[in-house]
Amino acid sequence: EYYKEIKNRVTETFDDYRKAVDNIPTGWSAVVLEFTSTIRETLTLPIANLTSVLISKEYKCPIPTHAGSEEDCESEDDFIAMNNICALSAQMLALVDALKPIVDDEGNIDMDLLYNKKHNEIIAVWTQMKSQQLLAKIKKERKCSMKNLAVKVCNYIVDISNILIELVESGVINKKKLLKKMDILSE
Repeated sequence: EYYKEIKNRVTETFDDYRKAVDNIPTGWSAVVLEFTSTIRETLTLPIANLTSVLISKEYKCPIPTHAGSEEDCESEDDFIAMNNICALSAQMLALVDALKPIVDDEGNIDMDLLYNKKHNEIIAVWTQMKSQQLLAKIKKERKCSMKNLAVKVCNYIVDISNILIELVESGVINKKKLLKKMDILSE
């Protein structure tokens, strides 16, 4: 009886582990998850430093060394820009998710998803246009640590969209270039 109970517990634990591993984001979702995690961390660090400064002033204690100096505060990220870029991350995720099912890991293209015959339109044109609009919004923001990463992600979405548009229009695809761009976004 004890053996069966232990065996059931081990089986349940292994099943929980398997479910957790299956739910780990990969590819495009991992890129956006990393992006949003970095944004969250970047936003919380200055708030923690500000809290330390306020507490030290209230209790008339010396400012902790991790709080930073005035020079550091001037070089800190622009909170408004970071907040605006963070707000745009959901749109980036939507664009990535729109492209994700079109191209598989081997570079094969699902033409039914890429080209809408009924409306005679290329889906990648929409992702290209939206990512260019998003890129323009991001470039207008002040300098912050998240801006460069967001610009890179948008540029890769534009590049992948261009490759897919070229495929539909000319029938020619640079599979190597497409896979390279997809792999970079997946890292």
